[in-house]
Amino acid sequence: MNKVEKAKEEKVNLRRSQILAAARKCIIRHGFHATTMSQLSDLSGLSVGIIYRYFSNKEELINEIVKKIVNKRLKLLTNMKIDLIEMSDVLTDRLGMQKLDSDFTADNILMFEVLAEVRRNEKVAAIFEAAHVKMHDVLLSKLLAFQPEKSLDIIEAQAEIMMELFYGSDIRNFTKREMNSEKLRELHDVVLSSLFKIKIER
Repeated sequence: MNKVEKAKEEKVNLRRSQILAAARKCIIRHGFHATTMSQLSDLSGLSVGIIYRYFSNKEELINEIVKKIVNKRLKLLTNMKIDLIEMSDVLTDRLGMQKLDSDFTADNILMFEVLAEVRRNEKVAAIFEAAHVKMHDVLLSKLLAFQPEKSLDIIEAQAEIMMELFYGSDIRNFTKREMNSEKLRELHDVVLSSLFKIKIER
């Protein structure tokens, strides 16, 4: 790649990042459905015409946002070791991946906005489904390595339950309800011990 091509590619990447950053803010502020190209133009400082040069519609924008969030989470999940005590603590503290990613709450709001559009928009539904499948497959491979003696059917069920637990934890992250954390942690220990047939020793 020569200098001219490299400079052109850098400009394209910079513009796309500028538009995506504005889209993230708009969707968090107004919701996916209510976000308009005019709002994106105001926030990004780019004309609507320029935005359309890089993204032909909101679905393309949301696809790129979801892809970036999922790729980041896949990387975190891939590098994470299976530690039942840590999992129990994360569920109890309602932190999810916030512990490892400072943008996790903002990313969650964006993913919930995508989820809200799933019933209204087939393209968005396909984007969400593809993201879910990728996350499930990486978790499944981690659990297979963690318990090589278990059957695939059991591990698939474990992966599904783990995703349900963590999705629930993500939602609870938005609530301010106070509970007895120690009692909650004890029960999470029991649930995970039962799920994996491994006693959690603290």
